[in-house]
Amino acid sequence: MELSNLPIESIYPSFFKIHTEVIGNYDSKFIGCVGEINYRILGDVQAIAIKQINALANFSMYAGVGRKTTMGMGMTRRLTSNNFSSVNTESYE
Repeated sequence: MELSNLPIESIYPSFFKIHTEVIGNYDSKFIGCVGEINYRILGDVQAIAIKQINALANFSMYAGVGRKTTMGMGMTRRLTSNNFSSVNTESYE
């Protein structure tokens, strides 16, 4: 699947609830954020582009976000509900 012409300008955050947290790792501490964010696709977007965006949202659990992803930080998972999809991010940087 080629992802060359994704309509990034049509993706908008519609809700977010995040807060900072500090975690310790042996002798050091990291400050990051934990929370939830919902995105909406607005405008006239082709069905294939929506499928590609959904594929990337599904892949987010395996990709990681931010720093220290090899240590288990930067976890992202997709939550779905009846009327919306959201991406839950747990990123410590």
